[in-house]
Amino acid sequence: MAAQPVLLNQSGFGLGESNNGPAAPHLDKLAQSLTMLAESQGPSTILGLVQQWLSGGKRRNLAVQARDDLAVHPRIGTSVRNSLRNWAKAHTLPDRQQAVAEICGQRFGGDFTHIALNRLRDVLETTRDKGPTLQALQTLGDLLANPDLMAQALKALVAWADEASPDGSVASGSAFVSLLTLPPTPTDEGKAPGKAPGPARVHALLTRGGEEGEAIRALLREGWRASRKHPVLRPEAAATLNGWCVAVEAGTLPRTEFKSVISVIFEEEANALDDDLNQIIGGHRPV
Repeated sequence: MAAQPVLLNQSGFGLGESNNGPAAPHLDKLAQSLTMLAESQGPSTILGLVQQWLSGGKRRNLAVQARDDLAVHPRIGTSVRNSLRNWAKAHTLPDRQQAVAEICGQRFGGDFTHIALNRLRDVLETTRDKGPTLQALQTLGDLLANPDLMAQALKALVAWADEASPDGSVASGSAFVSLLTLPPTPTDEGKAPGKAPGPARVHALLTRGGEEGEAIRALLREGWRASRKHPVLRPEAAATLNGWCVAVEAGTLPRTEFKSVISVIFEEEANALDDDLNQIIGGHRPV
């Protein structure tokens, strides 16, 4: 059995090109086989291979799939999940940080969402590379768009914004605003703005029904309050809210739910709340 990792690493049955070669359609089965090997020899053996594959690049997809399988394993998963913390903070090894961000968007993120969110925050706070940052934000966006996970993901984003130090890093604190920013609305000269593209995520959050929906809108209010109070986050928050206003005017975001969320912004800033809201929602001045 001791020779199996070497054989796997040197074998020619497709592993070497598993990202897009003949083994690509069979990554699930290959990862399962690696997990079975980890059960018999211990996870450290396979984790060593995974590290080599990530560094080499060609077997990256298999490495991420195997790491995800190991992280959710009922017997050996605990030690693997613990090791993800070190990977997430390894700023000198951005390939590992990006792998962690990818894994958090797979089964690990669904089964151990709280832990996955912590690892994503670790990546955002420590990475010095654009790749891991973009992957972490993409994964957070996917979690936020998942109806079963959106409340938990949003709660984490709000907490990060609230905990962001005025003088320290806002890498994770800015995720709330970044993930709720709508793309610019295209305009034609002399014509009114068209519908803002890509509002599905924000629309889903605003219109979530039942008690969970009320909780989500309360979280949105808290997130905007925290972002507006932060000296670094405030300009981006204002621009993002202005984008929401445009989307409301275009009919792509619901007016009533929007008003219920942003009203909190003016509770401490203005006495004439209704006048301010009417001006904003009417499109007469930016937030």
